[in-house]
Amino acid sequence: MNFSFADYSVVAIYFLLLLILGIRASVKKQSQDDFLLAGRKVTLPGFVVTLVATWYGGILGVGEYSYTYGISNWLAFGFPYYVFAFIFAIWLAPRIRKSNLISIPDQIEASYGRRAGLLSALFTFLMVSPAPYVLMSGILISLILPIPIWISMIIALFFSLIYVGIGGYKTLIVTDFLQFALMFGGFFIILPVAWFTFGGFDFLQLNLPPSHLEWIPAGTGAGLVVWFFIASMTLADPGFYQRCYSAKSPQIARKGILISIGFWLIFDICTTLTGLYARAALPDLAKASLSYPALADQILPSVAKGLFFTGMLATVLSTLNGFSFLAAQSLGKDFWMRWKGTPEAESVKVTRISLLIVAVLSFGIAVYSEMIVNIWYTLGSVVLPALLFPLLLVYFKPDWVRNLPMAGMMLATFLVSSGWWIAGLLFPEAFRTLFQLSPFYPGVLAMGGMLVYFHFEFR
Repeated sequence: MNFSFADYSVVAIYFLLLLILGIRASVKKQSQDDFLLAGRKVTLPGFVVTLVATWYGGILGVGEYSYTYGISNWLAFGFPYYVFAFIFAIWLAPRIRKSNLISIPDQIEASYGRRAGLLSALFTFLMVSPAPYVLMSGILISLILPIPIWISMIIALFFSLIYVGIGGYKTLIVTDFLQFALMFGGFFIILPVAWFTFGGFDFLQLNLPPSHLEWIPAGTGAGLVVWFFIASMTLADPGFYQRCYSAKSPQIARKGILISIGFWLIFDICTTLTGLYARAALPDLAKASLSYPALADQILPSVAKGLFFTGMLATVLSTLNGFSFLAAQSLGKDFWMRWKGTPEAESVKVTRISLLIVAVLSFGIAVYSEMIVNIWYTLGSVVLPALLFPLLLVYFKPDWVRNLPMAGMMLATFLVSSGWWIAGLLFPEAFRTLFQLSPFYPGVLAMGGMLVYFHFEFR
């Protein structure tokens, strides 16, 4: 990558603004609600900005998929998530805000008891591990600066977590206004340049494989169906719950998610088109995951290139910030304090200490091996079945639910899905076809079977 002094200056100004905005938004004395949920006073603009920015961190993965498969990227990474986000907005968001709780483990404990609450804290911690985003931010920074990737990851962790540790959730919202503007601005810059450099849709039609312009390329239909099941994670997404708990009103929680879907649609159109231009202009890239950086390096002039790379960084760092904060809350407030019976007054201190632990843990995982980061991605499909049905049942509220041994059911479900996954890793040849199925499916069958049994048992 070739960067000018002006490009480096753009990136440096971005990091400086992050620190200034984050620290200025910090308040020294904060209650639990102030630190974890910004006092439950988040208005519609702040709600939309922080949800949109935090929910879209895998920008290099999106680039890889759109470069490799074309417009079906939208069916995999876009449409299924809109569907479940819409369901969440209409059905769940107002109810979550009215509950006046703080987190998913609070909701689980209130409905099923302390043991279930403790288990759900561990499961949410696994779902929101920031390790993949530590690695991704390190890759991006190392493309800009001639430094080892592990130093790049330390830089990302420092600039993304220092103000969060001081100011909590409010600083996330304030800095996400900057992240939001940059993530959209970067792609609003590169797309017109690509259009005028190479041409419009005629250029894409002439230079792309025909399958790249098919919504469902041959042989990918089953894989696209799987993405709908993966997208169902939205219904148990800790970030969605956190933002609904923090909203000023139930109406803001609902409207905020619906508006966010529109912004995700716009951003998905931009990222998919950019991936198509990268594939058409650079058909022989060694790493499809670097399609966006490679295209920007070829066609963007000084300053514009710096802004685009800063936009990609902002996309990843906003998710790193949000996931790190959620992971610290899950580990500290939701697990440790619940287990030890620590008083609520200690929640800010405990969460700050947990944030440091999460940073060290995530760095260790990310620096050790990319394979381990991929494992952490998989953990989402492993733990989701143990959380999804218990959460949804809270809002159905059938009478027989009160009698469920939910802690045992959640643990059994997790053991089934994780056992399925581990068996696939240990015996890939013997069970090649069978264990290609996501751990999500056996987990859902296990939890569903137990719910059917207890439904008739307690009638």
